[in-house]
Amino acid sequence: MKKEYFEKDKVRPVIGIDFGVANKLTLSNGLTVDFEIEESKRLKRLQKDFAKKKKGSKNWIKTQKKIQKEHENLANKRKDIHNKLLALFRHYETVIFQDDNIKISK
Repeated sequence: MKKEYFEKDKVRPVIGIDFGVANKLTLSNGLTVDFEIEESKRLKRLQKDFAKKKKGSKNWIKTQKKIQKEHENLANKRKDIHNKLLALFRHYETVIFQDDNIKISK
């Protein structure tokens, strides 16, 4: 997209982002975003079938490829959500987020 097509008056000044536990993101304008992508039923079934196959067999290899493809689909869905969030944040001049350095004790 060229800068000529992006009108300056449509840009909002500031937005704040809070990374949370209950909601993945809470924005200062009140919008909450929960973008958790769970394993699909198909993936669970394929993994169950994969465990029953004899290692190295043709069906084992076919099932492994199907599992890889399903993982790729889930990764693409996650990437899509991230890209859509970044596109939303580009409409703001300033994006502020809190950097929480949490130390985990062992």
